[in-house]
Amino acid sequence: MKTRAFLFSIAMFGSTVAAFHALADVEVAPVPMEGVTIAVENVPVELRSADPTDKRIGKLIYRGGVSIVPQDDRFGGLSGLRVSAEGSRFVAISDVGNWTTGTIQYDAHGDLTGVADIAVSPLLGADGQSLHGKDEGDAESLAFLNPFGLVGPAFVGFERDHRVLRYDFTVDGVKAKGQLVPLPEAVKSLRNNSGLEVLATLPDGRLVAIAEEGPKGDDDDSPAWVVNPDTGDAVSFTIKRVLPYSLTDATLLPDGRLLVLERRFAPTTGPGAELRVYDPATFTEGAVVEGDLVAVLFAGVTVDNMEGLSSRQTADGKTLIYILSDDNFQRPLQRTLLMMFELAE
Repeated sequence: MKTRAFLFSIAMFGSTVAAFHALADVEVAPVPMEGVTIAVENVPVELRSADPTDKRIGKLIYRGGVSIVPQDDRFGGLSGLRVSAEGSRFVAISDVGNWTTGTIQYDAHGDLTGVADIAVSPLLGADGQSLHGKDEGDAESLAFLNPFGLVGPAFVGFERDHRVLRYDFTVDGVKAKGQLVPLPEAVKSLRNNSGLEVLATLPDGRLVAIAEEGPKGDDDDSPAWVVNPDTGDAVSFTIKRVLPYSLTDATLLPDGRLLVLERRFAPTTGPGAELRVYDPATFTEGAVVEGDLVAVLFAGVTVDNMEGLSSRQTADGKTLIYILSDDNFQRPLQRTLLMMFELAE
């Protein structure tokens, strides 16, 4: 029995490692062109289950969160997130080539209590055909032209086939066709599963595009660009990584700083995440930039494979941060978590 238990433990570790690092093995049924609506259950989660009253972590205050449990296996793999300016709606993308949209629910205190009205639709290419699957549809990052809402064209970053597509989301929504955005040639040299995990929009309409990891190895710093999405003109710089974390998303804060989400995983310690802020004024040609730590989500804290990040400002001036996890379609080993925090510096 001890041998069996040990082998089972090894198998569980192997499955979890695969969930983070071998996503191409996951088979997910394609979504029809007309999309599907999906019922979900919202399971509340505390920041610290051992002490639910302790809601402070770093410079953040926990304002509620849920584990989203779908009734349809086509929901999941969420890798990029944007929340509407007033906080009522969200748009996410999946790494098997889908849009996921829905509404966000709050209690009387404004704390997050759940999601509803979930719909999943295929991302489309320029030809109007579905991008389903890993080869063409491994979508990892999402940004809108308006950095503080779901307004204007949407930009979706892909890895494996490294590119960014522009979608006229305000006009056509999830039925929009993707149009290729000009990018620096160096983007094509990124590694197969370490592409443009991060997209964010600056107030002047330029995109910040950052690779998950470097082009040569897991421990390399992340190449990054500030790109004019109309012309492809770009400034190239480097984000100094804090190992073992890799970059997974970013959002512009109301004060003009860029908040970046990072994640880590090891079979002996499980998942973890960090948040750091950067001054976009430091994103100059050839610069190597370092961020300031905001918070660490690790041991003793609810966390999973955190890949989506968005922010907004409330009517009374508070900055709210939303963090979303990618379950890699590996339920119940992993969860889709949506957690909300208030930035309190």
